Amino acid sequence: MRRSVAIAASVAVLGVALVGAGPGTGSGSGTGTGKPASALRIPHTRFRLPNGLEVIVHADRRVPRVVVDVLYRVGARFERAKRSGMAHLFEHLMFMGTKRIPEKQIDLLMERNGGWNNAYTSEDVTNYYDVGPSRLLELLLWIEADRMATLAHALTPKKLGLQRKVVLNERRQSYENRPYGKARLAMPSLLFAPSHPYGHTVIGDVADLEAVTAGDCKAFFGRYYAPSNAVLVIAGDVDVAKARALATRYFGWIPSKVPASRWGRAKPQPAKLAKEVRREMRDRVALPRLYMAWHSPPHQTPGDAELDLTAAMLTTGKLSRLYRELVYTRRVAASVSARQDSRALGSVFTVTVTLRRGADIKQVEKLVRREIARFIQKPPSADELARAKAQYQTAFVRSLQSLRSRAETLALYMAAVGRADYVAKDLRRYTSATTASVHKHARAVLGSLGRVVIHVLPESPAAKKAQQKGKK
Repeated sequence: MRRSVAIAASVAVLGVALVGAGPGTGSGSGTGTGKPASALRIPHTRFRLPNGLEVIVHADRRVPRVVVDVLYRVGARFERAKRSGMAHLFEHLMFMGTKRIPEKQIDLLMERNGGWNNAYTSEDVTNYYDVGPSRLLELLLWIEADRMATLAHALTPKKLGLQRKVVLNERRQSYENRPYGKARLAMPSLLFAPSHPYGHTVIGDVADLEAVTAGDCKAFFGRYYAPSNAVLVIAGDVDVAKARALATRYFGWIPSKVPASRWGRAKPQPAKLAKEVRREMRDRVALPRLYMAWHSPPHQTPGDAELDLTAAMLTTGKLSRLYRELVYTRRVAASVSARQDSRALGSVFTVTVTLRRGADIKQVEKLVRREIARFIQKPPSADELARAKAQYQTAFVRSLQSLRSRAETLALYMAAVGRADYVAKDLRRYTSATTASVHKHARAVLGSLGRVVIHVLPESPAAKKAQQKGKK
């Protein structure tokens, strides 16, 4: 985000609420709304302007509120060598004023009228969203159109310098000085080769950020910030015909500079580790932590959904395998989690265990390995899979109850697969998974010897003492 990089939001598109759906219990291929998966949808109208801008209108007139979401198909993986962090840095620059809007006035315009805004950058996309009373719709569209058309004209070395300092400070606060931040900074380079698009963090390297020039930023804007490389979603208390007219009025005149680099057209770039990569690092933490990470299937490809369900069976709920073994039975872990971080070119499956005080990290790793070995030796039970599906489907619906989330999901679907009417098909990837398919894909990923293992340990007493001495 503008104030903290949304790595966690790295576009693992989770489902959607059925607008107007009532409570229900649902089972089998249901959704928890009492509706079958095939009935789920976000009502919308989609059209394309002559300059290539994809526009999606989702009308929900129950509350006098609107959301304007503008997604650009550019993220950290598009950055050139020695310029890591450019996509996120540019996200910050988008709030520094345009040819028509003075510096710092974007936020003031929003706040004075009861609105708010934010943004995030992931490996694959950058997303900007504005929320406010429905009477603000034209203002929000005008601001986003002006940024898309004229931001480069107002970009100066001074503005770059100010935002560079902000981003470097964010890097210190969110990574360098945050507990376990060292591991998060190290993971991409351990999993991927330096030349791979995912071989660096979204926040970027310090040397690269310091080397960025205003010319670099203007070139980046010219290449990626164009109507043909964007998706505009207008959601909320809007009339579809009026929304179409306003989108045409405010965005239709902006010239198209580049062809669309749709995320869904990206060819997967498989990364494979030939052997296990291990690191041990000391950090200013109270409790040791174990990370284990594997390469996994790209977003929306066979196995992606099965790995999501695998994560649920391993760590979601008190009956999940790793939680039951590490937290409840042996009491060696304070917390345990697993996630499939779905990305366009290749995903990452990660298991994270924070130990209890006094637990031995090597022993905990052995326990994790043993449980994973058991999981891939034979298919999970039908009950386990049913529970994981129910958990996922509930989250699928709940995550999109807010208007802003529905707008974002429409934009993400459009960027990822080239269509916004994808909710039911997306959910079917999960409802159609079988114990055999989960076992097949989990074994292919978690059975691989190519993985990254990181042990994060508390700093030694001597190091702590030296650090405290240095502060005096």
